[in-house]
Amino acid sequence: MIAVAATAALSIGSLLVINDVDEPFAGAIRIDATEMANTATDLTEDFTAVYGPGRLPCDERGTRT
Repeated sequence: MIAVAATAALSIGSLLVINDVDEPFAGAIRIDATEMANTATDLTEDFTAVYGPGRLPCDERGTRT
């Protein structure tokens, strides 16, 4: 009975975490849109520094090139 309860608790907890992470702008793990934009800019700068600007698979608006 304890094993079933523990498995149920872990499953429910996992579903709650997945639901919270699935909606990044709401919930307990909330971020601002500017934080996500800053992260995207930072990742783009790092990629460009290593591989050069000609290797990006999209333009500055996110359209595939």
